[in-house]
Amino acid sequence: MMPLSVDIFSPEPKIFSHKVSKSERTSESIIAELEQHLDLLQNGEKEFAERALKCLLGISELVRLNESELSAPHDVLQAALGRWLNDPAHGVKHSYAVFQRMLEISGAEASAGRSKTVNHRELEIRAILHDLGEFLPLLNQDNQVIPDTGRQFQRHDLIIAALVRKIGKALGASDTQQLAKDLKEHDYYWSRPTPDATEEMKNHLSFAGQTLADADRLVGENIAESLQRNRANSLGKWYFLRDLTAANRERWMVRSGGIFDGMSAILTEFCGQDHWFYTETGKEMNHKKQELFRPELMSYYTEQYQAGWALLRQAKENNWTVEIGIKGEKNGNKNAIVAQPQRTYLDLNVSSDELHAQLDLLVQQAVPNRSNPQFPGKEYFGYSILINSKEWVDPSVLRFSSLEELAQALEAAVDAYQDYFSPPAATHRSLPNLL
Repeated sequence: MMPLSVDIFSPEPKIFSHKVSKSERTSESIIAELEQHLDLLQNGEKEFAERALKCLLGISELVRLNESELSAPHDVLQAALGRWLNDPAHGVKHSYAVFQRMLEISGAEASAGRSKTVNHRELEIRAILHDLGEFLPLLNQDNQVIPDTGRQFQRHDLIIAALVRKIGKALGASDTQQLAKDLKEHDYYWSRPTPDATEEMKNHLSFAGQTLADADRLVGENIAESLQRNRANSLGKWYFLRDLTAANRERWMVRSGGIFDGMSAILTEFCGQDHWFYTETGKEMNHKKQELFRPELMSYYTEQYQAGWALLRQAKENNWTVEIGIKGEKNGNKNAIVAQPQRTYLDLNVSSDELHAQLDLLVQQAVPNRSNPQFPGKEYFGYSILINSKEWVDPSVLRFSSLEELAQALEAAVDAYQDYFSPPAATHRSLPNLL
C-alpha cells in the first residue's frame, strides 16, 4: 500500500484519503464521543485539544494503514485519548501550558536576537506529543493491547520517539528524525547533567526541542498548582518528605524507583542549575520561579498538614476506617490499596504523642518487593494512609508535632540542597542530615 501522507502541522489535517466503510469510525465521530471531556476545558485549551485530537487521529490512521501491526482498536484508542484529556499531570492541560510557555520563550529569544522565529506548529506538535507515550495503547506481537502496569510513564519519551521514527516518512514534518530526538530527550535535565553535557545535548536538539525542554520545566505561574500537579499521581505511592541528606537527594534519578522522596523531585524541578536550561529566557524564568518557590512550598504544605489532620480528627469522631497501604488500581478502582504492611490500620484511639510515633515508624518502613533491580540497594518507601476508602494522606508530612516543626524541616531540606550546589563546593560533599 502506498504511504498515506498527512500534514500533522496543518490546522485541519486530512486524515482519511481512502473511502471509509460503514464499519469504520471517522475522526469526527471519535471526537464527538469525546465532547464531554472537551467541554470541561477552557476556550484556549479546548481549541488546542481539538487540533491535537485531529493530529493524533491522523497519526493513528497512518499507523493503521501503513503499520497495521501497531494499530490499536478504535475503542482502545478512544479510551486512551480520554485519559489524556483528563489527566491532571501530563494530559492536555499540561500540553497546552507547555505550548504557551514555548511561545513565550521562543518569542523572547527571537526579540533578543538569539534565535530565528520558529514555526509555531513545530512548537505545537512537540507540546502535543511530548508526554503522549504515557497514554498510547501498547500492543504485543499478536496485536493485543498490553495492560499498563503503571510503569509506562517511565519510558514515555522512548515510546513516542520510537513511534515518530517508525512512521516518520508519512508525517510530513520538516525533519521527523529531529522531532524524534527532541521528544526523546525532553526530560534530559532530570539526569542533572554537567555544563559540558548540557552543551553537547544542546547541539543535538533543534531550537524547538530546546524550547520544549525549558518550557516543560517552567509551565505555570502558580507554584502551588505545579506542586499539586506533581503530587496528583503520586500521593499514596511515595512520600514527600523523608529524612534524607542533600547528597542522597542529589543522587536521586527520575524513574529509578526506591530511595527518593517527593522533595527530591521538587528540588530538582524548582532549584535547578542555570546550565540545565538551554535558552537565556529559560534561565531568567528559572530565577524568578526560584524566588517564589520557598514561600509557596511552605504555604502549600501548611494547607496539606492542616487538611490531613482535620481528616484524621473526622475519622476518629465518625469511626471511619483508616487503612495503611500503597495506592494503585484493583478491579477498576484506581484509588484502591494494592500492598499493605503487617499492620494494616492506623490506631487513632491513642495519645497525640503515640499517634505521631505511629506515623514516624510508618515512614521508616520499606515496602517489600518494590525495589527496582536496575538500582540495587534502593528500598521503596511509600505506605500511606487511606481514610474512609476515599482520601489519601501523606504520613511523612503529618508526622510532625506542629506546623513549626514541619516548616523547619522544609526550610532545612531546601537550604541543604541549595548549599550543596553553592560555591566554594567545586566537588560534591556529604552534608549532615539536617531534618
